[in-house]
Amino acid sequence: MGLNFGTPFFRTAIFAKMISTPDQRVRVFVSSTLEELAEERKVVRKAIEELRLIPVMFELGARAHPPRQLYQAYLEQSDVFIGIYWNQYGWTAPEMDISGLEDEYRMSGSKPRLIYVKSSTSRDPRLDRLIRDIEKQGSLAYKLFQDLRELQEYIENDLAALLSEKFRSETQKESPDPKIFFNNIPQPYHELIGRQEEKKNLEDLLLGQHKRLITLTGMGGTGKSRLAIEIGFAALAHFEHGVCFVSLGSIRDHDQLESCIALALGLSNASSQALRETLLSYLSDKRLLLILDNFEHVLEGAGLLSDILSRTRQVSILVTSRSSLNLRAEWIFPLSPLPVSSKVECGESGNIELPSLKLFMERANSVNPRINWNTDNLEAAAVICFRLGGLPLAIELAAMRTKYNSPVQLLKGMEKSLDLLTGGARDLPGRQQSFRATLDWSYRLLSPEDQEIFRIMSIFQDGWYADTLRSVSGLPAETCAAATERLLDAGLIRLKNIDPEPRFDMLQPIDEYAGELFESDMEKDPVRDRFLQFYVDLAKDISPSLLTVNYNRNWLPMLRTDYENFREAFQIALFRQDKKSAATLINAVGTYWMFEGHQNEGLLWLSQAGLNEPGDWRTLSKEEVHVYANSMLCSGIFLFFPARFEEAIRDLKIGRDMFETIQDYRGMSRCLTYLGLISLSTGDLEGKSYFNEAIRRGNESGDYFSVFISTTFLSEYYLLTGDSAQAIQQIGEIDFLLNQRYTGPNYAVMQSYQPIFYVEKGNVFLYAGDLETARQAFEESIRLFDQSGLKTSKGYAFVGLAIVHGLRGDYAHAKKTSLRGLSTGRELGDVIIILVNLKVFLSSLIGEGEWKSSLPLLDEVFAFIRHYKYASWTGDKITDAWIQGLLDQKQLKTNPGTDVPKITLDELIQKTLSLATEG
Repeated sequence: MGLNFGTPFFRTAIFAKMISTPDQRVRVFVSSTLEELAEERKVVRKAIEELRLIPVMFELGARAHPPRQLYQAYLEQSDVFIGIYWNQYGWTAPEMDISGLEDEYRMSGSKPRLIYVKSSTSRDPRLDRLIRDIEKQGSLAYKLFQDLRELQEYIENDLAALLSEKFRSETQKESPDPKIFFNNIPQPYHELIGRQEEKKNLEDLLLGQHKRLITLTGMGGTGKSRLAIEIGFAALAHFEHGVCFVSLGSIRDHDQLESCIALALGLSNASSQALRETLLSYLSDKRLLLILDNFEHVLEGAGLLSDILSRTRQVSILVTSRSSLNLRAEWIFPLSPLPVSSKVECGESGNIELPSLKLFMERANSVNPRINWNTDNLEAAAVICFRLGGLPLAIELAAMRTKYNSPVQLLKGMEKSLDLLTGGARDLPGRQQSFRATLDWSYRLLSPEDQEIFRIMSIFQDGWYADTLRSVSGLPAETCAAATERLLDAGLIRLKNIDPEPRFDMLQPIDEYAGELFESDMEKDPVRDRFLQFYVDLAKDISPSLLTVNYNRNWLPMLRTDYENFREAFQIALFRQDKKSAATLINAVGTYWMFEGHQNEGLLWLSQAGLNEPGDWRTLSKEEVHVYANSMLCSGIFLFFPARFEEAIRDLKIGRDMFETIQDYRGMSRCLTYLGLISLSTGDLEGKSYFNEAIRRGNESGDYFSVFISTTFLSEYYLLTGDSAQAIQQIGEIDFLLNQRYTGPNYAVMQSYQPIFYVEKGNVFLYAGDLETARQAFEESIRLFDQSGLKTSKGYAFVGLAIVHGLRGDYAHAKKTSLRGLSTGRELGDVIIILVNLKVFLSSLIGEGEWKSSLPLLDEVFAFIRHYKYASWTGDKITDAWIQGLLDQKQLKTNPGTDVPKITLDELIQKTLSLATEG
């Protein structure tokens, strides 16, 4: 049986779900017995990885029977199912009627299934029955194989065909821009139970009555976040720019609210304007739903929500919080626990209708599908739900215990514990007492070793990996792995995701409970010390000189995922007054800030650690000077991008002198490189000497980053003096370096800054009049920006490409490209990138003859540029010359005016975008 892609079901249900973004590749779940098919599993892994897909192969320390909850989660987060079968049927757990092998197949549901069966004369009869069922049900591919070579060839061909059909099915419609159509809503673990009425009422408020600020309130454990997720999915079709889900559970201060929202939206805080302004300006024309989860941590920041509502017209906000926000625009939607009854209630059809009981049964069945739901067990389950006050999280915790106990047995053990635990003096309402008692009960059922690991887990922010837990706990890997399984079984932790390896976390109320236990733990200080040391050691893998990184560690995804843990480590370093560790963490996370455009947060960390003012550094030890020198370099770089040039020059010169004193010429060359870049930005032609010195010191110390950047931007000096031949020679030297010197350990430099090199290469050939070479360079730059994740300077690549189109008279492509650059500038909060792209777009309209509406707006653009006192680089001067040529051709003139614009930047953007819509 071959591949069949023709069914409408396959096209709509499967391809719509497949993950295709660069950081979320298609995941392929592989199901087979472990030992007898060990060689086949290696071949399958190789075939999947060669197609740049992610193999999901559940090993978990080669255990014979991994927890059902784990492999169910692995399956849910996978996109394709591959089953490989030979002789063995697999191990059957005591609580199961079928083996894990068959269970995996049954749970694969509507995923595309590729089935491969190895020829056999001694197959287990139970496996034979499963294979016959598979043949009857049909699958996307069903093939017999004899050897490893044949299996690898089948899988490579079938997966390639599967992906090819996926892309063919999507070519008829243009994919939405991921920066415009947001959808980062977390995938729920289970279907929503018992909240249909609340969901309907919330949808009516949000989508029917268009209430723009709704606060979903309720105590911890009522299911606020889960309901908000459901509303988010329902709202996707109603908001042109999608839904952005922002988790606030890991931040501690309302001052971090703006940064947290901006990060979720993909915005930068590296510009000279305030992050709040960047955020509000970006949202001003969006039709978007913001879901802000766990707002009770940042109630003092509620004023930002009022600003968003007043600055925008089509942004709505759904908040989950244990307390209301006390804002005038707020609509409060209290969420109560699920209805309970001590007696079993059935509908006319005999189905269970009590939501709390349905929830208990559904969760219990997920861990123990053999439960006999007779009258005794149903009544016991109903009483359990009643005793727990209908709180969904408490019910789920209790239900997880049915893996080893029937509901009747569970109730007997719970009643005494809950009576004891809720009998003490607690300043809590009744339901909260029951919830707290449930957590106490679950915790007391753990072994002392598991209790210790549970407490330690609370130190992690936004999740952890197995190796991180082992290092921070100081316990053997086997101990941590076994405890993790048991805590998963108990429902106290959950599997957050599986890519690139299993990552775990806790629900917020459980995390807070574990945190309270940890704070009362006498052994907390050694744990904090190991936590700090783990992240400091991890940070040392990233060069303290910034941006020369080890790509083999997948550093950028690692920093994105573990950012909150790096922040926690930094807070510990501050508490310990450990400046060396704080500086190491700043230098490492600085790489992340640079790529994501969050340099202002780096400045905040430097200030908090007292590393931005070295004082009389000549009295310090060599080691202390090195710490401060790297901090001055970081500070100078962070100040350079938001154009705070005077401060940047000050810090970079201090850093240069410090590095020279301790004979660290690598660090010295970095400082000189950025001093050269600042000179270009301020129009100081004497700054050429900085680049020449940076190249000399860089070659002496092996710092090829400085050689690369300084050689690249020396070409800009030659262009500014009209020497295009010398500029082209400089670009040729970089091409040579890329092909010769930048390999091996220096591969990261090439990867990091190739896109910026191609922007400058485009400018050089644009200046020389070679439009085709310039076009190729700008397009390659944009491709590399997207590939590397680097955001800084990307907007200038769009400007250059748009100018090439404009000079060729292709105004349609010039407009489209400059609008992409405008979008990039708004994400960065970079006013200059915004203005130069607006300038190109409006000039392209003039080129098309639409000058009456665009010329007044172009006047405003020039007024803003004069207002910001922007010193033009070569690319901008070419742009201005092109614009002047268009104006002369049509006998038009701009109005010199003043340096004070007549309208706001938001208004200028909106008026320009309205022209784009009309066009």
